[in-house]
Parts: sequence; structure tokens; C-alpha cells
Amino acid sequence: FGVTLLGVVLARRRVLAVPDGPAATPSRLDPYEAAYLNGGCELVATTAVSSLLRAGHLAGPARRRSSRLVAGSTPAAGVHPVEWATWQLVADRPHHPRWALGAELCRAPAMAALRERLRLAGLAPTPEQRARYRAMALWFAPLVALGVVRAVAGSVAGRPIGFLVALLAATAVVAVVLAVRVP
Repeated sequence: FGVTLLGVVLARRRVLAVPDGPAATPSRLDPYEAAYLNGGCELVATTAVSSLLRAGHLAGPARRRSSRLVAGSTPAAGVHPVEWATWQLVADRPHHPRWALGAELCRAPAMAALRERLRLAGLAPTPEQRARYRAMALWFAPLVALGVVRAVAGSVAGRPIGFLVALLAATAVVAVVLAVRVP
């Protein structure tokens, strides 16, 4: 288990390394780029909604328990593209639910442009890097298969297999977390 885990950690560093030398990192990130790097589309949506609420371009719920947003005044021409996309999403659907904004904003062209800027700066992985990172979870497949075979053989022979099953479950959880959680 330890050897496989060490191999996966080393491969992860190689997969996520920036190709062709150091990338041109921006001198300063805007708040939406920083939000994307720290929490993905959900945090970007929260940042944009907060900014629009503060500026009066969105109206929050009258009741505290409601999470619906209503478009207010139109933002100025120089507003950030992510704020504009967020305002348009809310304006197109009156009483837009707050929980749906992150997923919808993630499909917006403004978010694609933000992701591309981060990718060009070497701060976000390319689609190929993401695919290779997910494929690293397959390194645990032989380990899990061997564990299942040993558990079945031990069960048939009447041996105690509780510790083996616990380690097998932990290995499966680590593999799933590595496959699902891509930076």
C-alpha cells in the first residue's frame, strides 16, 4: 500500500508539472481568479453575487430562509465579465435560486475565459493533465483486486479477514478521492 501510494504521489507531481519550463504567472490575480483557484465555480459565483449585492445590482431575499436572487439595476459597462454573466443568469430567470448559480456560471463563456487565463499562466491544469490525474486512480486497481482475492480466499479458509477488509476499504476510498478530486 505504501509503495503504491508513494508512486501515485510522485506521478501526481509529474502530471501536474507545467510543461516547457516555467509559465508566465500573472503579477496579480483578480478576485475571481483567486476564487476559482480556491473553490472552483461555486466560490466564483459566491464572490460575484456578493459584489453585485453590495453594488445594488442584485436584490437578496426579503426573508432570511429564502435563497432566491432578483436582478436589480443593470451593471455599468466596465463591470467584470464574470459579474456580468452572473447578473444575466439572474436577470434571465427571475427569483433565481442561489444554489444553482455555481453550476450554471461554470458553463458561461466568461468562466471559460477565466479558466483559459489561469491555464495559460500555469495555475490551472489542462484537460490532458486532468485526464492523466484521474487515470492515476487506476494504479490502485491491482491492489484492490489482490485484496479482494485474498479476502475471498481467507474467508473460504475460515481465516480472520477483518483487518484486510478495513485496509481494502481504505484503499478504495483513497482511489475514489484521487479520481474525483482533481485540482
